[in-house]
Amino acid sequence: MIARTSVPSAILTDLGKEFTAEILDRLYARLGITRLRTSGYHPQCDSKCERVHCSVHDMLVKFIKRDFRCWPAFLPGICLEYNSSVHTATGYAPHELFYSFPPTCPFDAIVEAEQTEAVSNADQFALEATDRLKQAFQFVYEYSGHVANRMKSNYDAAIKPKHFEVGSFVLVYTPRKQQSHVYGKWKVAWQGPFRVMKRLNATNYVVKRSHKAKDFIVHGDRLREYYGEVDSTAWPTAKRNGQQAA
Repeated sequence: MIARTSVPSAILTDLGKEFTAEILDRLYARLGITRLRTSGYHPQCDSKCERVHCSVHDMLVKFIKRDFRCWPAFLPGICLEYNSSVHTATGYAPHELFYSFPPTCPFDAIVEAEQTEAVSNADQFALEATDRLKQAFQFVYEYSGHVANRMKSNYDAAIKPKHFEVGSFVLVYTPRKQQSHVYGKWKVAWQGPFRVMKRLNATNYVVKRSHKAKDFIVHGDRLREYYGEVDSTAWPTAKRNGQQAA
């Protein structure tokens, strides 16, 4: 990616081990790249990338029949089709925003679609490309802002605000993993109790299963209050405090 698009200022990844390895931390520090991580099991944090994956997956399904091992052969053509399609959230094809000119597909060559006149020198090309990109980015900035506001309004309408006090106990939603037998479907998705150790911001919390366990960050959408008994071996301090309060 760096060789094709240059060094980015920040990189957002999920919590996969291939993205959180120590060698990448050192590479990011060397290149001055800010490391950003998503919350576990919360794909909305990287929604644009996840939406691209969903679209590519849907297109792959249309081509693959029985032999799923042949999917790499279809991927280049599907990427060309996706990058040549006008995005509903921007009004432009990804290819045009990246390279400053619209893509030419095989069908355009067959039907002899209208082409722009070739520039005569490098300076003229640079000026025209800069002008096209300025106009495109201004339109995308305004149009995508309206789309984002509409999507945010639709999302907020179905979301209730949550707040958990530090020291309280909660349940954590853990999606069921793919199982080879039916019993995996009966696994309880809400695990716990976990204790809230810290509130990072309005949406993310640091939780811990026991006083000896390792803490981790979780999004508030995956939490719900716990009203049951607390294991005295996991949280002996909390048990003593509860007895004193009684």
